[in-house]
Amino acid sequence: MKRLFLYIIIIVMGHATWANNVNLDTVIGHVAKAQLRKSPRYSELNGKCKFNFSDYIKINQTCDTIFIRESISEGSYGSVSVWNKKYSISVDNIGTDYETIRPLFGNQEKKYISEWNTSFLSGTNAYIVKRDEICDGYICWATRIIIHNGFASFETINYRGPIVD
Repeated sequence: MKRLFLYIIIIVMGHATWANNVNLDTVIGHVAKAQLRKSPRYSELNGKCKFNFSDYIKINQTCDTIFIRESISEGSYGSVSVWNKKYSISVDNIGTDYETIRPLFGNQEKKYISEWNTSFLSGTNAYIVKRDEICDGYICWATRIIIHNGFASFETINYRGPIVD
């Protein structure tokens, strides 16, 4: 009887762990919905939902932080960069015939996003864009996704950019 009880516990724990795994592409879809609620006129933000970032970015289900940097310039979708400590990718013209995948290189803006230095992003070189200020021009989104024990939370900020090195 004790052995049967032990097997049941192991099976239940295994299913509980499996059920709490984070799918990066699903989380990115939730990020896009949150961004579109704030900025409905940028339908280009949905483009990243059609790309399988999980093919390029492997996440640690126990503890990981993923960063996303996106840009829209004059109504056209620019690039989407996604990275964590081990993996990174940048996709230009996502969802179009001109889509290109390239490695993500380090730059000052990536450094500030990785440090989640929102005070710099909202400082003199760039600033946080309030909901009613979003207009044509160069808009950037930075998102931080925190994964802890199979659950994900995220926060997104908008700012005018890019930040020049």
